[in-house]
Amino acid sequence: MKSITKIVVIATIFSFFTPSVNAQSLTERNICKQSGEYAVFANHHYISPTTPRQGTITDKANIQGAHEHIFFCNNGKIVDNVGFKLPSNRFTYSSSEITSGKANRGGRVDDFIPIDNIRYDSGVIRSVLSGSVVLPESCKLDDSLSTEQQGFDDGVYTPLVNNCQGWTARAREFYWKRIFVGTWKAQISDNQYQIQVTWNTNSNRYEGVLVKLGDASQYVGFSVGELVWIGNLTDPSNNVKMTVKQTYRSGKDGHSTGSTSSNGVVDLQRSNFNILIMSPPNRLGEAGETVFKRTSD
Repeated sequence: MKSITKIVVIATIFSFFTPSVNAQSLTERNICKQSGEYAVFANHHYISPTTPRQGTITDKANIQGAHEHIFFCNNGKIVDNVGFKLPSNRFTYSSSEITSGKANRGGRVDDFIPIDNIRYDSGVIRSVLSGSVVLPESCKLDDSLSTEQQGFDDGVYTPLVNNCQGWTARAREFYWKRIFVGTWKAQISDNQYQIQVTWNTNSNRYEGVLVKLGDASQYVGFSVGELVWIGNLTDPSNNVKMTVKQTYRSGKDGHSTGSTSSNGVVDLQRSNFNILIMSPPNRLGEAGETVFKRTSD
């Protein structure tokens, strides 16, 4: 009986000190810092310094200073990752490379740093990447030349060639032009209304038309199909911001007596695929914000 007890104790001690297979790797700790499921744009330097510096001359010239990559996180774990090349053959790091923090072809994986704190919607990112609209041949220096003519392999990073940041910038651009498309419901006091938001390619902006009136909006003369909400993006490929102009109206018994517009900003840190938070300019998180919720109605 004593020998059996010793075996149980030894087994218990061994399991206590054995690392969990679900433990985060250093790469995952650096990239998946938030809970839940979302996508991350991260970059790392091939040349010192180790902290990425966007906006430098080499960076703007798309020369090999830092390289960007997309990681998909789920509760602290990297469940997928996507690099450049064609949609059918995109470069990815293997699970063993994520765990070890070292790339098989040389270089590190555990030094990637998120470029921002935004929780990019994984589904929208995947839908953007699955289309041919995002740089089908993503790491070319000159669009008029083939990869062979440029003298380098699209699948190998070399100094002073191309850091492949162009395709991730385009991915972010199309992400921000797509994520808020849909039908949204807003509640202001006792007035609940719905707008259908689309992306107008010609005007390069979001446009929202009324598709369902609330009692108050109907009372002051709004009509279904009326353009009442315009969203403009600033630099959607990099340091994105979104400003909004919304129409308000005064009236009585369904007849409009006056119309005004109010400017606002979308809180992109708190907004996501299902919630759109609009606040007065320079007053994020304060009183007066309007919360839109996505609806299938």
